Amino acid sequence: MLAFILRRLALAILVLWGAATIAFFVSHAVPADPARLIAGPQATHAQIEAVRKAYGLNLPLYEQYGFYLGGLMHGNLGYSMLTQQPVLQNIYDYFPATVELGLSSFVIFVVVGLPLGVLAAVYRTRWVDQVVRTLGVAATSAPGFWLAIMAQLVFYGILHWLPLEGQFGVGIAPPHPLTGFYIVDDLLEGHWAAFMDGLRHLVLPAVTLGLASVGYMIRMTRSSMLEYMREDYVRTARAKGLPEMRVLLRHVLRNALTPLISISGLQVGSVLSGVVVIESVFDWPGIGRYLLTAVLNLDFNAIVGVTVVLTLVYVVVNLLTDIAYVLTDPRASLGESPRL
Repeated sequence: MLAFILRRLALAILVLWGAATIAFFVSHAVPADPARLIAGPQATHAQIEAVRKAYGLNLPLYEQYGFYLGGLMHGNLGYSMLTQQPVLQNIYDYFPATVELGLSSFVIFVVVGLPLGVLAAVYRTRWVDQVVRTLGVAATSAPGFWLAIMAQLVFYGILHWLPLEGQFGVGIAPPHPLTGFYIVDDLLEGHWAAFMDGLRHLVLPAVTLGLASVGYMIRMTRSSMLEYMREDYVRTARAKGLPEMRVLLRHVLRNALTPLISISGLQVGSVLSGVVVIESVFDWPGIGRYLLTAVLNLDFNAIVGVTVVLTLVYVVVNLLTDIAYVLTDPRASLGESPRL
């Protein structure tokens, strides 16, 4: 296990280097001048040159790349040209909101996708199966921004049930940053009105982000359930007269959950890619909206910094997923792909 973790960590360093390199050169390939954007439309040539020199934009690209890698090796992601603050500090400020949204969407992904996948497997080829599979395909195929806008139109514009955007309403003061997660901090401080307001603001973006992966969970759960339902020990359990519900829950679903652990870990990538769109539509103050603002303003350090951090999160989650898969399935070996 230790050797496996060390190998994965070594590969993670290469992955982070590759992600930083690609993000650096792609962002610098945009035919625009970030110094002019930062200095403003009324800035003189001397002011623009001063900004360019302050951020090292006057240096050859390979020198900029070398300086950035040197800082990255020491944990320095550089300064944001837009906020005039360290990128690491910006990420620290924005990341809790993204984690809050991502974890909520992941709960929806499991709570909705898993039962529907089980239903589709139990009632295979029946109308229930057809309806569930159709809903799953529709949820997966619909663009995230379209789902977000439709959710706003229905639940805010027509029904007036949920707020349109933001993390908390007008007149609601944010809690003291004990953990950085607004809902948790409100709960710890006993601010029930603010806690309920935060939950109401979280519902639409979390559901929209989670629905994008529900169809995948349904399909994988159904496939895994059907595979284990054909096993000999399941037929033996039924032949012994065990109740069907006990057979499904104890003998089928319990084993079918093992490969779903890997599937759940892979969905972190979908969540990380979806937060940019969802946070922008719902004006959610997370890392996705920060990244979009950095891209629109050619904030090179912020773009590369966020890319590196999101890549690191994805690598760590997948490492933990692989370890959990091996620990939950004694038949699996380290580095072996789950059986699907």
